[in-house]
Amino acid sequence: TLATPHLSLRLFPNALQLSWPLNSSNWLLQYQTNTFSMGLGTNWLVVPGPVTNPFMAPIYPGAGSVFYRLLQTN
Repeated sequence: TLATPHLSLRLFPNALQLSWPLNSSNWLLQYQTNTFSMGLGTNWLVVPGPVTNPFMAPIYPGAGSVFYRLLQTN
């Protein structure tokens, strides 16, 4: 079994910083918004472009909720 990775979060005034272990490059960051009529489920989208660690996710008040998940793919 794989050990649960240590993930960290930091809240900034207009962003959320996500950090994860550097011991593997096999991470996949996905997201969903609350605009999906069915709620959270199988509609996860891959965060486009190169994803750096740490990752800064902008916060836009009034734009709705965004949900992130980090998957280890190895």
